[in-house]
Amino acid sequence: MYAQEAIKPNTLLRNGAYGIVMRGVQKCTCAGASLRDKNSAPLCCINLDTATDPCCGSGGMFVQSEKFIEAHADRYNGKAKEIDKLFESVVSVYGQESNQTTWRLCKMNLALRGIDSSNVKWNNEGSFLNDAHPDLRADFVIANPPFNDSDWSGELLRTDGRWQYSRETPPPPNNANYAWIQHFLYHLNPKGTAGFVLAKGSLSSKTNGEDKIRKALIEAGLGYCQIVFATSDSGSHVMLPGC
Repeated sequence: MYAQEAIKPNTLLRNGAYGIVMRGVQKCTCAGASLRDKNSAPLCCINLDTATDPCCGSGGMFVQSEKFIEAHADRYNGKAKEIDKLFESVVSVYGQESNQTTWRLCKMNLALRGIDSSNVKWNNEGSFLNDAHPDLRADFVIANPPFNDSDWSGELLRTDGRWQYSRETPPPPNNANYAWIQHFLYHLNPKGTAGFVLAKGSLSSKTNGEDKIRKALIEAGLGYCQIVFATSDSGSHVMLPGC
């Protein structure tokens, strides 16, 4: 998995967000998988090689991925006795963090659980300006980027090569939502799958050409499943709709 983010102002619980994203990924990649029962996903949901979360914060998505695999351990190579070895054999995690304190918390969080964090990198410029894994093409992206981030240096990246679905209309400098989407897609391999949480408004926004980018993504056949929810359902007291 792959990681970068400053500490977020919203209080969306990362574990709750993971539950929504992971269930959505089950729905998208495994026909008929339940959105409620995390233990009902077919094996193909966990048979991964490389997973990435470009916005991992303190590592919640990494930890929940291990728990997800642990829940399916009896369905992977028979009975697994050591979940750490199983996790390492199934998935390699990659990350980037722009806040050094959060990066240290992430490294500690993963170390306490025996998860290899050697590919979780830090620099204070962040994923957009200084991508620590420029050549990474992951099997899976699970992410919860900052909602409607206006401080992402978009004015410096108008012709960036990652905007393959918005050459004529790059992501607006005052909102990184569609920059994050294309960043995720850039880091997927041709058969990869992405599941991520965004502000609900990103589904219908028309400002600064975001509708054109959304149209290009849809016409490219990249959107398969959407789940709309309120963060209060994940245990938060802030009613900020997500999708």
